[in-house]
Amino acid sequence: TFVRCVGIIIMDPGGVNEDGLEFLNEYNISQGGKDLFNRMRSDPFFQEIIRSLYHTSSRYNSYSPGGVFQMPLLGRPCETAAIFAQCAWHETSMGDLASWPQTILDLVFTSFNTDIWTALLIGEDLRIVYNDAYVPILKARHPAAMGLPFGVVWSEVASIFLPIFNSVIETGQALHFDDSLFLLTRNDYEEETFFTVHSSPLICENKISGVLLQGLDVTNSVISRRRLQILGSIEALTAGALTPVEACVNSCTAFTDNDADLPFSLLYLTSSRDDDTIHMKLAACCPVLEDLVSTDL
Repeated sequence: TFVRCVGIIIMDPGGVNEDGLEFLNEYNISQGGKDLFNRMRSDPFFQEIIRSLYHTSSRYNSYSPGGVFQMPLLGRPCETAAIFAQCAWHETSMGDLASWPQTILDLVFTSFNTDIWTALLIGEDLRIVYNDAYVPILKARHPAAMGLPFGVVWSEVASIFLPIFNSVIETGQALHFDDSLFLLTRNDYEEETFFTVHSSPLICENKISGVLLQGLDVTNSVISRRRLQILGSIEALTAGALTPVEACVNSCTAFTDNDADLPFSLLYLTSSRDDDTIHMKLAACCPVLEDLVSTDL
């Protein structure tokens, strides 16, 4: 009774609306329960609690054209939850939110409360629903990406992922990828990104209705690890060098083996002249540049 009364008051903190009265009658709340309901509404301490709850919940209430859809209370502010509620779902194959299976909605609302980036691909065309943690991955594609098919949002990697998602849906087997490289265009230029991705079947009413994606953006850690490996290679290759030129040649070999971060390299040795000018002589370079650069500066 207490929980039901709280729910009704949150819906209408200013007074008992008709829905609230019908709710009490429908569930055969006793007269004692109705008295509790009225006492709770008039108690100043409880009113302060309700105002706080109402402030949170009212940010995410949405009314869909096919019927009333009420967003549940979330544990914290959530930008993507508000955007999700405002999408014109009734114009898609998923239909109006009020008609969505409760299992799907529960997964959506759970994703809004997690710090791990989560995207649900639902419906025949795998429309994407994502949480706040996924926004930095989308960058400029947010908020327009909410509710669009995955193949539209991520057209540059659709040929890679769509067969994977189809396999998950057809077989029911989850797939996992660690530190995988993807070239994404999110801010009008191509970026090298690395993700650990787990894709699992989204099961609803004893059938697979989509794909649940969760993962981590590991771009910084992968690139940092790769660059530390370059430093290790330089140390190993130059340890036995007997001359500065040999050290430069060996260093250039380390650069050539790690061309993802250093696509080309030019190493010059400097010396001072009698006229106080600096002379630079090419000691080593990436092989592809040997015929293109000046050996003396």
